[in-house]
Amino acid sequence: MKNTLLSFLKIRENESTKVFQFFLLAIFIQAGVAIGETIANSMFLVHVGFEQLPIIYILTAFIMLIVYIPIYTYFTNKYGEDKFFLYFLGMLVFMNILILLFIQNSQTFLPKESHNYIFYFLLLYTTIIVITVYTLLWNFIDMFFDIIDSKRVFSIFSAGTAIGAIVGGGIVTISTQYFPAEYVLVIWSFFALLSMYVFVKIRKNYKKIDSQEFEADEENLFKLIISMFKNLKSSSYTFILSLVFFISIIVATILEYEYMNILSKGQSVESLALLFGQLFVAANIFNLIVNFFIFNRLVISIGVKNVLLILPIVYVLVFLYLSVEVGIEAGILGFFVVQGMLVSIDYNNQNLLYNGINKKIKYQVRTFIESL
Repeated sequence: MKNTLLSFLKIRENESTKVFQFFLLAIFIQAGVAIGETIANSMFLVHVGFEQLPIIYILTAFIMLIVYIPIYTYFTNKYGEDKFFLYFLGMLVFMNILILLFIQNSQTFLPKESHNYIFYFLLLYTTIIVITVYTLLWNFIDMFFDIIDSKRVFSIFSAGTAIGAIVGGGIVTISTQYFPAEYVLVIWSFFALLSMYVFVKIRKNYKKIDSQEFEADEENLFKLIISMFKNLKSSSYTFILSLVFFISIIVATILEYEYMNILSKGQSVESLALLFGQLFVAANIFNLIVNFFIFNRLVISIGVKNVLLILPIVYVLVFLYLSVEVGIEAGILGFFVVQGMLVSIDYNNQNLLYNGINKKIKYQVRTFIESL
């Protein structure tokens, strides 16, 4: 049975334990992310309203580009990407608990008219965490698998993120029927703790494919940033790839805004969290099927470049539909495209396309693109 499963998944016997541990890490990371996204979006949309989402989009881009990228580049250059990831997960464990305590006690020290700023902070915090932890996870995975192995096993790790989203969405769906939505943030901390445990085991048991260490030279921060932008300018592949991903992010953000508007109408925090939880489960069952049975075969049959065309065609069709239909069905379709097809097809394809970037700056370029 085990050999049949390994053969079907194209996993070698001697790497099965290694792949399984990365698979677990992807599950735990994404389960927490799904919980955080669901709760933060629900509380913001109900208490503040979808009209204020553009403020979150603008502030997120500003913080990621001006604050996060310099910190990330400096820290990873001096101490290493994996240490940054570990400390980041540790920060998550405590921050989620502190945010819960802050929400519960905010009425005692915040004036009523300022209470909504909590939900701005919560959604901004969660959005930045989601972007960051996704990039860190795939950068970390990329350190242990070369380009040949990545074509075999990356879809399995993507399936792990789908299972994690199903777990996270299911937990939200069940728990919000019995507890206030903000209490579920504690479960996100629990998954961050589990992620830390698996992360430490991986670091202890397996070697990176590139053993080159980062040098402790503070000046390299600026050299790496300059090198990254020079590479964007001199390499047509990197420039076009960045442009395509940037456009994809813009279109996905517009579609997200539309479905948030549609799905949040007439909802309470708990009912909206319940709906989002159910949609996360449904969309990621689709993602799981695509990752296990479809994506690899799709790449082999039509090629990576042609797979890149699938989402633009879907976007055109969805926006045409939204121009004539604004009911809940249209909102569910928009959610399915962003949380389903974008994740299982476009993101998987991007993970393969990143391998064509100069290895010295690949992680920095990826961080820059995904921070936009």
